Amino acid sequence: MECDNTKSVFSWDFDEMKLKKAFFIILIILLAAPINIILMAAGTSDIERVRDKTVLDERDKQVIDAFLADAIGKFLTTQDFTSIAKLRVVILNNQKSNQPNQNQYANQFSESAHKYISEGFKQAQILRPPERQTRVIMNFLILIDNFHDLKLLDLAIQKLQDEEMAIRYWAVHAVTNIN
Repeated sequence: MECDNTKSVFSWDFDEMKLKKAFFIILIILLAAPINIILMAAGTSDIERVRDKTVLDERDKQVIDAFLADAIGKFLTTQDFTSIAKLRVVILNNQKSNQPNQNQYANQFSESAHKYISEGFKQAQILRPPERQTRVIMNFLILIDNFHDLKLLDLAIQKLQDEEMAIRYWAVHAVTNIN
């Protein structure tokens, strides 16, 4: 009978270890989420400062350019769709200046977006597997669609003849959704 007690004690220890491991994993996830939010906020602090300006200088234009280079570059390295969707939201939330009639900001943002999305399309062509390539290009087109910017129209038009139906769909949507 002592063996039965020993078995149950070992069994309980094993279950307790599983429980501790699960608790530890959940704790890490909960601690990592705020860090991710803090890092994303830190990554937008410079662009937020520039959005508040009424007149931009060359350094401000470089901040806009660097913000878009970084954010659009992450499209190529980010694996999951949810993170890419969040990244699109961050980009679009910073598309306009906080100052009324601040055309300098809008023009620089549009020029930088065109430059880096165009480069992103080129870099996406070498991604593997092909499904990842399609996902990245499709997400660039969704971004263009949500920009509502005539200056980005040529990028979507280039994808109207793509062999992938999903890419063609978002290219048509982007071209027809420009306001």
